[in-house]
Amino acid sequence: MERVDLFQTHDFISNEPGERKLSPDQILGPNGVVEGLTRLKDAGLIRSIGFTAKGQSAAILKIAESGAFGSAQVFYNMLNPSARQDMPSAWEGQNFGGLIAACRKHGTGVMVVRVFAAGVLATNIRTGRESAQYENADISAEEKRAQAVFNILGDDYGTRAQTAVRFCLSHPDINVVNVGTSDTSQLEEAVEATELGPLPIEAVQALEPLYAKNFNI
Repeated sequence: MERVDLFQTHDFISNEPGERKLSPDQILGPNGVVEGLTRLKDAGLIRSIGFTAKGQSAAILKIAESGAFGSAQVFYNMLNPSARQDMPSAWEGQNFGGLIAACRKHGTGVMVVRVFAAGVLATNIRTGRESAQYENADISAEEKRAQAVFNILGDDYGTRAQTAVRFCLSHPDINVVNVGTSDTSQLEEAVEATELGPLPIEAVQALEPLYAKNFNI
């Protein structure tokens, strides 16, 4: 390849630097990540750069507000929609508040990831490879949250996997729904979900009481 169209960093972003962690200063400051990647862009080796919004929320928001990146991989699903909305006071999950709005303000493309919440939204079958990637999101707690979601939505909007994808499709500021799968059937379900279209607004709103009560767990 003569050029990489999108170079997406995938580092844990932390308020302070540490082992396997990068701080906003290391990313945005002199001789930092952005400067290095910009040199590669200027040389014609990279067309666009992006980052993964993984780590501490305040540090992530600093990166988004810098406007330095063309795209961002954002954690977003029915169990944690905080990247797009204000969460109620009872909410105990990691709060990515304001992240999608910051991306929109700076023209940063939003690629949502963790659509299936490590698989717990897609199926009750566990592979042993599941790994929760944000705060207060161990697999056991996520399974309870997923059950609460489908106690409300049931199968009225397709399979569990399709409902999860359609939830993400319903947000107009999301540019890409990046689906991770554990088998080909989940991939097929995701494709079928795009044909079904976004989740109706009444289905999205039906989940608000769960967030207000922190899923009753």
